[in-house]
Amino acid sequence: MDYQKLTSFELWGNSGENYFKALIILAVLTVAFKIFQVIILKRLSKISKKTPTDIDDLLINLVKDVKPPFYFFISLYISLKFLTLAGIVEQIINAVFVIVVIYQAILILQRVIDYATEKIIIKRTGGKGEEKDKEAINLISKILKISLWVVGVLLILSNL
Repeated sequence: MDYQKLTSFELWGNSGENYFKALIILAVLTVAFKIFQVIILKRLSKISKKTPTDIDDLLINLVKDVKPPFYFFISLYISLKFLTLAGIVEQIINAVFVIVVIYQAILILQRVIDYATEKIIIKRTGGKGEEKDKEAINLISKILKISLWVVGVLLILSNL
């Protein structure tokens, strides 16, 4: 099969060339995200270990905690934007995208809350303080996390 035949066929309103472009974009973005995840994050991690603060370590760990399927999904979503899709299919893809992105954002924000909680407990109690202080701070942390999930669900519902 030659290139002309491959790119000239049409399926579900898209030419072979459009499918080929979407596939190339998917591959390029997947490789780019993998390079970012493996090479760049490792280098940034080495640099951040040399600094006296741990905020940069937190930021690196937050990005490291984002799993490869999320990056693949982002690549797939972007590549599908180059295809003409039926209205309902596009709506479903957009809804799934919103759900996945909000879910990932909530997971990241929960880690930030955990970090802040730990820092506040250490600062307030000097690492040994009263159990009541720790319990109160942990309760506030749990309330914040529940609120985060409520806001996330509301964001999802408002975008469907």
